[in-house]
Amino acid sequence: MIDFKIKLKINYDDPVQMGNLAEELDDQQRQKLGSYLKGLVDADIESRRDWVDSNNDWLKLAAQVKEEKTFPWPDASNVKYPLLAVACTQFQSRSMPALMPDNNPVKVGVVGKDQTQAKQERADRISSHMSWQVTEKMENWIDDFDRLLYVLPISGMAHKKLYYNGVIGSPASRLVLPQDMIIDFNATNLDTARRTERLFLSHNEVKSLENAELIIPVVSTPQKTDAMTDSEKEEILLQKDNGKVEDLPYLLYEIHCDLDLDQDGYQEPYMVTINSTDGQLLRIKPRWEEGEVTRNETNNKITDIKRIKYYADYMFMPHPLSATHALGFGHLIGPLNEAVNTNINQLVDAGTLANMQGGFLARGVKLKGKMRFKPGEWKQVNINPADLKNGILPMPVKDPSSVLFQLLGMLIDAAERISSVTDAMVGENPGQNTPTSNMQAMLEQGQKVFSGIFTRVYRGLGREFKLLYHINRVYHDPEGEIVMLDDGSTVETVMADYEDESMDIRVSADPKMITDAMLLLKAQGLMDLVQMGTVNPQYATREYMKAQHYTKEEIQEAMNVPDPGPSPEEMQLQLEGAKFEHQKQMDGFEMQLDLIRIQSEARKDIAQSIKAIADADATNAGIEIDKMTLMLDAMTQETNMQADNLLKAMQAAKTAAEADQVGKGEVNETTSGGQAQ
Repeated sequence: MIDFKIKLKINYDDPVQMGNLAEELDDQQRQKLGSYLKGLVDADIESRRDWVDSNNDWLKLAAQVKEEKTFPWPDASNVKYPLLAVACTQFQSRSMPALMPDNNPVKVGVVGKDQTQAKQERADRISSHMSWQVTEKMENWIDDFDRLLYVLPISGMAHKKLYYNGVIGSPASRLVLPQDMIIDFNATNLDTARRTERLFLSHNEVKSLENAELIIPVVSTPQKTDAMTDSEKEEILLQKDNGKVEDLPYLLYEIHCDLDLDQDGYQEPYMVTINSTDGQLLRIKPRWEEGEVTRNETNNKITDIKRIKYYADYMFMPHPLSATHALGFGHLIGPLNEAVNTNINQLVDAGTLANMQGGFLARGVKLKGKMRFKPGEWKQVNINPADLKNGILPMPVKDPSSVLFQLLGMLIDAAERISSVTDAMVGENPGQNTPTSNMQAMLEQGQKVFSGIFTRVYRGLGREFKLLYHINRVYHDPEGEIVMLDDGSTVETVMADYEDESMDIRVSADPKMITDAMLLLKAQGLMDLVQMGTVNPQYATREYMKAQHYTKEEIQEAMNVPDPGPSPEEMQLQLEGAKFEHQKQMDGFEMQLDLIRIQSEARKDIAQSIKAIADADATNAGIEIDKMTLMLDAMTQETNMQADNLLKAMQAAKTAAEADQVGKGEVNETTSGGQAQ
């Protein structure tokens, strides 16, 4: 606890107007408070010293830093097998395209009913605007995120700081490496734990803050820091001796902590900046916004203050001993990588001894200087051959051990199991005749480790986008902002779009990381099902082309196939239908012909009856017989004409049916032949 009284008047309702609270303290109060906070930071540094020391070793190992070795002799073999580097590269290469599949990484979901589609339209505007911010306006965001995905598997954790830059008038972000974020290793909650960011600032950067009256002028000069290499420290000391203090970097501590500066018994959240050299207090800024203080209605005492969050934390694997730190591939396979390095160097050193033998010379063997031989060279010496043979004793050296070589393979296999760096995962061909299902199962098993890690990275990215959404809500231009997208369209955002936090911010990537190889294998499985006739060929073809990264325009153009006409089955059905209609028509003609025949027979009978009557009474019925004969002839001609017309119609229908059948057969034969080809 602070051992002296500080009684400041805190404006909880308008914290922005309070400015730099450090200016309201006298020199003695600033000195004591700064020393107190520096002591807290030093304690946090000590609590995580083991973690930091190990992390520095893994960073050197992953970066393949070349170091001289003096054991077992000067300049001995010091090979570093790139096992950790390969594992981190594989993770980074898979994560970046999965998390950034296009230029629209921010997706905004709608909460609640949206009958008028007004919420969805608002969500689309926010999505386009925030995606444009991180990909275009915040120029360093993609580069920092790319670097984060490589540092994360090494150290196990990384941080992104998001804040509003008043100088440029827009949101800004910065990658904070784990060695530059000091957090108590034994703290129980990362969100509420005290955290300190190390700020390395140049002389001009510090002067800019002083001239803008954001910090109290720094009194002490820059000093060497524990984050610098030995050569950098020596260069700094040399510059100090030459009087070039302006070239030295300043190391400031930005502490996010809780302090009771008004002595009301409740510790309010502040952001305090001190000089790491002597603890000089430079700035105290309230870390809450207007309207974020909750009080008890009865006694008006503070019950809660909603803190402003500046950092999005990314975790690789949880640490079993700490809630604020994490594990990376460095902690998991780093010791195995060191063992592999030792094994390789022992094999190389053994080979060196075997190839360049040494030994002992008797006193009687007098040689001038050191003798070095070129291949196929013989040297003459002034000594008896027997004495030469007996006076030289080669040092007994064994060839490189095969046991060490077998141990080396076992260590590499164990490390690859942890990091999922298998043959198929790094692009090597597992075999020419490997079935699709087996290959897919192999890749899925190799992705198990990455899937859990990828989900944690996905959550970290979601937290970062929520911080950006909050910054836009507080600092968005009241007049709105017009965004020009890559496709030439524009999106206009207004202040009302960020008026509340009812939107559900989420990233576009799937937490289940799917590689291009897995997508292609799934699409190939669909194509195999097409031959069985159980899936839609159009859908399978479209998914296969997507897996091969064809654009939407290319897929649409390729899928625009001309109408192939009816299928052979449909043509067979049409032919059967035509046959049925022709047969039905022929049956109708047959019925009409039978009717005409019946009518003709009846008329014939009538005519014969009339003739018989006429023969019986020719005198009385002469005139009538003539009339009846004319009528009979006319009826006979009409009947014959109808029969002829009906026969011609039946013949024409039969000819058309035969021609139609021949045409259908030729089309069917051509289609079948095309399929066979």
